[in-house]
Amino acid sequence: MIKKISNMEDYRSAYNKSIADPDAFWGEIAGEFIWKKKWDWVSKGGVEKVDYKWFDGGVLNITDN
Repeated sequence: MIKKISNMEDYRSAYNKSIADPDAFWGEIAGEFIWKKKWDWVSKGGVEKVDYKWFDGGVLNITDN
């Protein structure tokens, strides 16, 4: 299981990672779920067109998690 944030230093570290490399950050968290089919990419699109897709191609059944 992913390390829990227990203090402000851990929070800042996680926050900085999420800003610097959001695909790696969220991919690591999503990797803890049980996926029927793993995603093709963590995110694609952009804020320019307000067209983001997250974990596109992935299939999960949340009741497995």
